[in-house]
Amino acid sequence: EDPRLLALIKQVPDELWGAKLALQLLHQRLQGPNSAFAEYIANLPRGFPGIPTFFGREAHAQIDYPPVGQQVAKRGRWLNDFAQKVLAKLPGSPDDPFGGVLVDINALGWALAAVSSRAFR
Repeated sequence: EDPRLLALIKQVPDELWGAKLALQLLHQRLQGPNSAFAEYIANLPRGFPGIPTFFGREAHAQIDYPPVGQQVAKRGRWLNDFAQKVLAKLPGSPDDPFGGVLVDINALGWALAAVSSRAFR
C-alpha cells in the first residue's frame, strides 16, 4: 500500500520477481510487531548457508551447469547494483519506504534468499 515501496518495486525487472517480494518482506520486517506478518517473519532463518548467491568466487566457479552459474552471477550483479545505486540513496529521502533504515546488500540478499526458498513462480 505504501506508494514509496510500490515505486521501488517497479524498479525491479519482472524476471527478478523474488526481489520484488524481498523488498516487501524487508518492509514488513522493519515494521516489527506492527506487521501482520511479524510472527512468520520472526520464524525465518537468520541466514541461508548453501545458497549459491552467497558463494565465494571459487565456489561459484565450481557450479558445473552454465545456466545456473549465469543466473547466480546475474542475481549477484543485480543485488550489488541495486543496493549501491538505489537503496543506499534512500535513507532520509522522501522516497524512503524503510523509515530511514539503510537496507544494504546483506539485508536484501537475506530477504531474496528467504522468499526464493519459499515461493515459486
